[in-house]
Amino acid sequence: MSQAPFNHIDTFIKAIPSSSSVTIAYFLDVGLPSELIDQVGISHFLEHMCFRGTKNRTAYQITQEVDALGAQMNAYTSKEFTCYYITLLPENLAQGLDILTDIVFYSNHDEKSIELEKSIISEEIKMYEDTPDEKIMDVFNAQLFNNAYLGRPILGTFDSIGTFDASILRSFYRQYFNPKNIKCVIAGAIDNTDQVDGLLKKSLGDIDFKISDFDQASLKGVSFKSSHLHVDKDLEQMHFCMGYPGFSYVHEDRYALTALTTILGGSMSSRLFQAVREKEGLAYSIYCSPSFYRDTGAIQIYAGTSKENYHRAVECIMEQIKILLADGVNQEEFQRSKQQLKGSIIINLEGSSAWANWLGRQFIYNTGMSDISDIESKLDAVTLDDVIRVAGYLMDDTYKVGVSLGRLKSND
Repeated sequence: MSQAPFNHIDTFIKAIPSSSSVTIAYFLDVGLPSELIDQVGISHFLEHMCFRGTKNRTAYQITQEVDALGAQMNAYTSKEFTCYYITLLPENLAQGLDILTDIVFYSNHDEKSIELEKSIISEEIKMYEDTPDEKIMDVFNAQLFNNAYLGRPILGTFDSIGTFDASILRSFYRQYFNPKNIKCVIAGAIDNTDQVDGLLKKSLGDIDFKISDFDQASLKGVSFKSSHLHVDKDLEQMHFCMGYPGFSYVHEDRYALTALTTILGGSMSSRLFQAVREKEGLAYSIYCSPSFYRDTGAIQIYAGTSKENYHRAVECIMEQIKILLADGVNQEEFQRSKQQLKGSIIINLEGSSAWANWLGRQFIYNTGMSDISDIESKLDAVTLDDVIRVAGYLMDDTYKVGVSLGRLKSND
């Protein structure tokens, strides 16, 4: 992997001999921590606006050129960063880099396109509201993180996006789309890194960036407390999510926690899947997973079940947690969880886009990792005692949050 700054942008190039494609990705430290309370959703809004046309291309020209290359271009906004990427054949790298750089750094923000995008994102919010297994995660995060930024919706609200205009968007864009918080990752079938370096210099060298300081909200000092919330919604199922505060992206016990959640509910052989679904038939979807952020994290346990089975499903989940805390974890399931995680990592990093997205996260969060062997060594270092210790430390009823979504009683 080579690393070099172009126009003050940190750039990382990784050749992957087994890949037949190349992915170029721009990662921006722009997300909920950058947004004022009345601006929530603006990072995601700008992500959409970047595809609405640039100084050099109309929105239709962008799609035409991407299709002509046989490429795939997309973007996403997470809670703490935004990513824009394009995956294409290696011989089209120069054209792809030109298009991606154009949409990220030369996008227009005209009022007509803004009004159109308001309508589109409003529909996206409505769709999200009608997807209960996703909606409940917003409810859970709002309850767990209270008024901190991680509790706010990435998409924003109808009220917040309704206030956006060209002046507001351009001001935010100038402040946060600057080299100090941008990473460029190129991963895949690369034969000549010097040639790629030259393309980057050409593409990024002429950008007239406004260098400015920017503030990121922090979760340090946020307090947690046990709570439960039910949101009444007319649904066929009851959706339940419970969990606890977790660890940050770079916490030393991150991999012990990942092994713990795998054992509890991360696979078909996990305790929750076997107890709640296979033995009692209480749910179709049941899982436990960790989330990692800059200053903190979370453990989420989710189940979707019928109104009739809801209370028993919750009891069954709590029983399994109590058994784990009382009896610990046996060596066989511990080793199985580590092998499962290693296999998942290797399989999930087969394509260039997966590599680019994984590398971007490592550089955003400054983990210092850049290869599969780095993760494997972290997992190898995890002991059974680490998993048991982490379970006892995190799964404390003092900090337990539970939320439910659905109609507990009949409509009659």
